[in-house]
Amino acid sequence: MADRQVLDRLAQGREAWNRWRRSMRARGVHVAPDLRRADLRGARLAGFDLADAQLAGARLDGAHLAGASLNEAVLRAASLCGADLRRCRARFAIFSRADLAGAKLQDGDFRCASFRRSRLHEANLGRANLRHASFVEAQLDGAILDGAQVYGLGAWSLVGTPASQSRLMIQAAPDALAARPDGPPRITVDDLLAAQLLFVLLDNRNIASLLRTTATRTVLLLGRFTRPRIAALNTLRELLLAHNLVPMVFDFPPAPDRDLTETVVGLAHITSFVIVDLTDAKSVAQELSFIVPNLPSLPVVPLLREGKPLYGMFEHFLRYGWVHDVVAYRSLAHLREIFAPSVLGPALRSVAASRRRRAAPGRA
Repeated sequence: MADRQVLDRLAQGREAWNRWRRSMRARGVHVAPDLRRADLRGARLAGFDLADAQLAGARLDGAHLAGASLNEAVLRAASLCGADLRRCRARFAIFSRADLAGAKLQDGDFRCASFRRSRLHEANLGRANLRHASFVEAQLDGAILDGAQVYGLGAWSLVGTPASQSRLMIQAAPDALAARPDGPPRITVDDLLAAQLLFVLLDNRNIASLLRTTATRTVLLLGRFTRPRIAALNTLRELLLAHNLVPMVFDFPPAPDRDLTETVVGLAHITSFVIVDLTDAKSVAQELSFIVPNLPSLPVVPLLREGKPLYGMFEHFLRYGWVHDVVAYRSLAHLREIFAPSVLGPALRSVAASRRRRAAPGRA
């Protein structure tokens, strides 16, 4: 629970509170004000020095914290619904599992702060400095991120879709840029996840590593996305994950400036091998006609449910040495049984052989 004496000091107002904090620091005394689970709903704390404060579980709904210092403060599981944190300084602050629904965080400094599993539903983080902040599993449905600085931001497993995320600022590492009298260029994107990928591309030193890792760990899955065919693709997805590989199943809309085939072929260029379920095939015929002849380093393993016909034109692709013989499966259980010896094993051996050929002396 909150320390009663600390609450009394807080009630004396900003000037008295900040003067006390300064005096403690001048004497070399580190004070972490204990305000755990304090009821501070609607409190007027604008400009207060709350650095290092222990505010875990505190109720700060509707509180006025504009311009406050929250550097290294602990607000784990605190409730800050509708709170005003504009222009606050909260470097290394911990907002993990905090409820910031509808909060105003514009122009705040949240560098290296943790928003892990926090709820930011309809929160406004416009122009906030979020460099190196962690938003792992954060809920961002309806949030506003316009103009935020997102270099180094951790955005794994985000929940929900922001209402607006335009002009997100990314920036290359200083040693990756030539000296500029006006500072590094400001490069902006309009999607939080895209910002992370584009930064890797901007920092050219990492491109080769990114492509190499992608080409050794990803597998493109092609097939029908209608019932019951999607069940086979989902089974393949699970089996690949169990073998520490990343399946790419194209079951999302293509980019607005690319048609379906262009998008699939683009994914094929950055994958290790392709598994294609030819059962009741339709669009895969078109996709394979672009992939197989043009990517001789990309093994293709075709599957077919027993009792289903193989579409006539596929026999043409079997002339290419990197297209494997068709693997027949009786059921999903049978597919699981034969996956390692009949699908994955041959594909990985083909990938290894292709790499050896490319690495052979005399090859450019």
